[in-house]
Amino acid sequence: MCFEAADVNPDLFLPDVTVPRHSLIGATEDNITMFCDKRDEVIECMRTSTLMCPDTQIVLPATGLDVDALNETVTLLCDNRQIYLHGVRCSANRSAAEDTCQRTLVTQLVELENQFQNINISLDVYSTDMCRIRLDNVRCDLKAMDERQEGAKCDDVIVGLRREQECSLVPAFCKTAFSGRLIDMCNPRLFYSDKRSAYAGKLKSNGSSALKQTSLVLAYALIVTALSSSFAL
Repeated sequence: MCFEAADVNPDLFLPDVTVPRHSLIGATEDNITMFCDKRDEVIECMRTSTLMCPDTQIVLPATGLDVDALNETVTLLCDNRQIYLHGVRCSANRSAAEDTCQRTLVTQLVELENQFQNINISLDVYSTDMCRIRLDNVRCDLKAMDERQEGAKCDDVIVGLRREQECSLVPAFCKTAFSGRLIDMCNPRLFYSDKRSAYAGKLKSNGSSALKQTSLVLAYALIVTALSSSFAL
């Protein structure tokens, strides 16, 4: 509802928890710009909707969605959109180990959902297990990214932003219940935030060089076409 109200296609953003989260705010420059321009409107709508329906304040965090954490995360990504977009492209080439992490996540979530519906486990137990499964997946995924073969590895800055994304996206309940696990996994030193400015500058420089190269190729093609036309005359 909030995405539609902001005239944003929800299918392009914030995918299901069973889908890899490397494209959280879109997978193209246009989609990222669209979402970031509308993010305040979307988040404010979600806050208002939550206040209007008190039960959602319990249910949403239990299912892994915390509006405050989401706001923090999309702000982080929108502020680092060049690195994020480069990361989307790199992360899309998933290794076999990363696919295994994802299959394990889906299997565990299905089992948890079955327990909740058929065994009637409490919401507290469900929430705690949801947190554990999610953190296990983040740890598995980040480890698999670090262990990619040379040539397929993502830069430390990209992996660091992905790590901070996952850590900031953790609901407050999970941060309290699993604070010990988060100390190592979410060590700010591993975010490489001090290297982002230089890395973004390098990406921008590379992009400008590629654009100049394309322009030269097009100019050369136009000259050849013009000369060919002259000779034909």
